[in-house]
Amino acid sequence: NNKAAVDEKDMTPEQREAARIKAEKAAAKQKHREEQEKRLRKEAGCLTAKEQREKQKLLDEGFPSWTKKDLMNFVRANERFGRDEVDLIAQNVEGKDEDEVRRYHAVFWKRGKELRDWPRLLAAVERGEERIARAQGIRETLATKYRKYR
Repeated sequence: NNKAAVDEKDMTPEQREAARIKAEKAAAKQKHREEQEKRLRKEAGCLTAKEQREKQKLLDEGFPSWTKKDLMNFVRANERFGRDEVDLIAQNVEGKDEDEVRRYHAVFWKRGKELRDWPRLLAAVERGEERIARAQGIRETLATKYRKYR
């Protein structure tokens, strides 16, 4: 590197410009090769080592063991108890650890809009919450009437 600095120092302005252009062309050629390789990998469905590591990291952070059936059990528990009843939901998702369900709950309600079926899933939970509210209203009305006639 020191030799290159000495050589560059001895270069004329024209030689320095030619060296700069040559270096830019080499960098552009390398970038083109990398982009072409990336495109070919994508077309072939292959991932680079870096992409493989990122995929694994995302899978590890996510919920790779959750199936569509687990998702539906989770949604039904939200529908049955209401989205805010995290403890009841966690206790009632069959086959899943309560802590895992709590983590899933947080991610589901934060990022659920990214799901293709989000409108349908949300509508199911909201229908359940409406039923819960109606039942609570009926219980309160009955309790009031009961106290009134006791």
